[in-house]
Amino acid sequence: MSSSNSGKRFMAAFMGEIGDDVDKWLDEFHCLSQTSGWEENRKYDMMAFHLGGKAKKWFEDNKDSLINCELLELGVIKKYKTNDKEDFAKLTNPAHLSQENSSVHSKKPMFATLPVALVYKIKEAPPQAEISDAFFKLCVVAACTKRDVLMAYKSEKVGKNEILDDYLNKNFSRHGVINFNIMNLIGNILLCYLPDSYCDFISAYREKLKAGSIFDSDIEHSDLSDQQKTILQDKLRVFNMDNSKICGYVMNNFRIRCEKNIYLPNIDFLNWKTTCLTAEEKHVLDDY
Repeated sequence: MSSSNSGKRFMAAFMGEIGDDVDKWLDEFHCLSQTSGWEENRKYDMMAFHLGGKAKKWFEDNKDSLINCELLELGVIKKYKTNDKEDFAKLTNPAHLSQENSSVHSKKPMFATLPVALVYKIKEAPPQAEISDAFFKLCVVAACTKRDVLMAYKSEKVGKNEILDDYLNKNFSRHGVINFNIMNLIGNILLCYLPDSYCDFISAYREKLKAGSIFDSDIEHSDLSDQQKTILQDKLRVFNMDNSKICGYVMNNFRIRCEKNIYLPNIDFLNWKTTCLTAEEKHVLDDY
């Protein structure tokens, strides 16, 4: 972290205490970041700088895997967000405060990679059946193209869809702007197990990759642009490729289930160390 951050904080630090509102803190931070015009590296430094107390200790213990803003933000959400009032009541019960494993967060794995976190994000907030095909196709388009192509595709192929827009705003947007990077990675995860026929852009993208997905590609020797190579190489250097492909298997299973309006199964077995699935785990996923 830059030594220039050692002075006065621009906003209250997030301490990671029970009852702290991580969504409100992130909204305030993103407003500050936008008005300050921070570049990505500066934004990361300042997000880390505005952690304190337990949250600062958590960051210091895990910073080797929290190497960019996306990973840090998702890590903070996964560590400290409490969605259920009943869970919050349990957390604030003095009988539970000394029992670390009683926390709702302890039921979920520690995430060292963004692919795993995104699978759990879909598990927790799956798209409704009527919008699932459009949502997952948008993710694949984001993986294969650029933001302007994605937005043109959404306008021309999907059109106005209030249910989809509401889902994107709640789960994959910040201040009304689609989080292209997250949708891009979901699309790349899906490409581990998608045929070319799923979307018009896939074949050309795979020709540039010279592989079926980024997790099988030699990015340096691909036909991607230099900028794309730099971005992907930066992301991929912290990912376990076998783990990411397992995430692709689970994500595609979720995609099919969402489209068929079938419940998403428990995936407690999936964490950042998972590089293969047992027969029982595959049965849990494929039983639909």
